[in-house]
Amino acid sequence: MLAAWLLSTLAYSGAPDASAVALEPVEPQGEVGERLASSFEAALRSELSTRLGARDAQLRTCTSPECTEADAATSRIHVRFAERERDYDLAVSVRDAAGEVIAARELTCEVCTPKEAGARAAEAAVELWASPPDRDASLIVMSQPPGAEVWVDGRLVGVSPLETRVDPGPHSVQLRKRGHHSRGREIELAAGEHETLRLELNPDRRAAGMRIAGWSLLGVGAGAVVGGIAMLAMDERPVKRDCSGANIDRFGNCAFRWNTTAGGASLLVTGLAAAGSGIALVVIGTRKSRIELRGSPTRASVTVRF
Repeated sequence: MLAAWLLSTLAYSGAPDASAVALEPVEPQGEVGERLASSFEAALRSELSTRLGARDAQLRTCTSPECTEADAATSRIHVRFAERERDYDLAVSVRDAAGEVIAARELTCEVCTPKEAGARAAEAAVELWASPPDRDASLIVMSQPPGAEVWVDGRLVGVSPLETRVDPGPHSVQLRKRGHHSRGREIELAAGEHETLRLELNPDRRAAGMRIAGWSLLGVGAGAVVGGIAMLAMDERPVKRDCSGANIDRFGNCAFRWNTTAGGASLLVTGLAAAGSGIALVVIGTRKSRIELRGSPTRASVTVRF
């Protein structure tokens, strides 16, 4: 019972399973002697076997770079190395059974022996195999000022600052905020990559001026329209201050009446034109600015600034 419980606990906790891993042929780069290459591969195999809890016989080995179907396991480890004056440049990758890279890392072992370099490569390989990076990429978008709409590939994903997950590959990122010039960038993210994008949105002063002028014209136009309507309504009405005595006929009609048709019509037309121009300026000034796309793909270690 205790043994069964221990086995189930190990299985649940993700204990290494050497039978699920195959080691592809090590790939030396440059001028590497056969003896050095053999020592490196032997150290790599020994350390992998130890870390995976397997004997050498249990650690599968691909007989060709492609790994035939008979050789292939659930995961495959591939190691490239180059040696220059006891410094080793290591490139370690973990692939699935189909040969697609699911995790990779490059590292350097300075002033190392072949055994030490092989051990470093094995350590990195097991770490990548045990905890492969997320297949999705992560994008953090920040803007100055904050509160800008964030559009990724033409889709609104939220308001800055925010973090969103995206598929690996190229993407178009655009930030829009009322009263500011919209800005954008083209980026390309790899699987598991984390990118921080900072964009500064400059105030659209021309649009602000147009909105101020538009509201001013709208106010003047509205006043003129009201005045024009009032003058048209007053036309032919008696001038009360002059309606007395001889200025009133026997029927009680005042001889002096307002003649405001022409003035009222002119004021009304002028007011409508001013109000229409004001509305047009407000709409144009409020409309979002054109997106500007510049730059080139960025990497996880690079912060884009403007």
